[in-house]
Formats: sequence, C-alpha cells, structure tokens
Amino acid sequence: MEPGSVENLSIVYRSRDFLVVNKHWDVRIDSKAWRETLTLQKQLRYRFPELADPDTCYGFRFCHQLDFSTSGALCVALNKAAAGSAYRCFKERRVTKAYLALLRGHIQESRVTISHAIGRNSTEGRAHTMCIEGSQGVAGCENPKPSLTDLVVLEHGLYAGDPVSKVL
Repeated sequence: MEPGSVENLSIVYRSRDFLVVNKHWDVRIDSKAWRETLTLQKQLRYRFPELADPDTCYGFRFCHQLDFSTSGALCVALNKAAAGSAYRCFKERRVTKAYLALLRGHIQESRVTISHAIGRNSTEGRAHTMCIEGSQGVAGCENPKPSLTDLVVLEHGLYAGDPVSKVL
C-alpha cells in the first residue's frame, strides 16, 4: 500500500448502514486541529461529502479506533441506529479483531494465550499510552479492562538482519 493521501482511500465494504475502509498507516482517524495534514476524516469528506453528518463531532461515526501507525479495516457507521448497533457489539465483546504483526525476536511457542487487563497509563508524560495492570515502572494503570489475546506464530525470519516472528 502506498502512503496515504486525501485521494487514495480504499473501500473494503459499503452498505446502507456501514462503510469499511482500509486505513493507511501513519494516518490519524480524526482531528479538530487545523494543522493535521491528513486524517481519515478528511479522506472521507473528500470522497463522500454527502455522507458527512453535521450532527457528529467529526462528521462521521467511527465505530472503533486504530492506532496512528496501524493500518487495516476500520468501520464507519452511516447512521445513528447502525452506530448504536456497532457500539453494543463492541461493548458486549461480540467483535473479534485480528492483527498481523512483525515482532522482534523468535517466539518459540507456536501459540500463546495472553490474558492481562489493559488500562490507561497515568504516568506523567505517558498520557496517550496503555499499560498492563500491575506493570513495573508504571505509576498507575487507570480503568483496566480484561483483555484476551490468542497469538499464533506464522513464521520466523530476518528483518534488516535481525530475527523476527510474523504473528497473527
């Protein structure tokens, strides 16, 4: 995938209620700051100006979030009822998410289950980071919620000469 621009928004799925887009890496979802050069919000306004809803804060109802550096499928609700339905699915944990990642080092196990509560890091200067409940060196892990991750090692290799594991 080439770097993101306002014109190159990839649509994965569209229905009357939802739009699923392939968010580029290093693109924010939304912003009220005028200095943000590119956001998914701006891409959507450019491609689908008729779908922008002035009753919402950012013009669109984003059903979930992806980190700035993360690329992948992101769901946008096209009406209030669809947004409510998606919200309930996420809240009731009826949504399954999958990520493909490249990790430093070779993971020896073929499958690992990780179960830790994740919350907001309240350490000064780390306000936009998450933490695992009980982490060493973290002043406080606010509002931790249960999290369960099944990690599957797909293959091992080298990246820039260093060992890596490709995982799902």
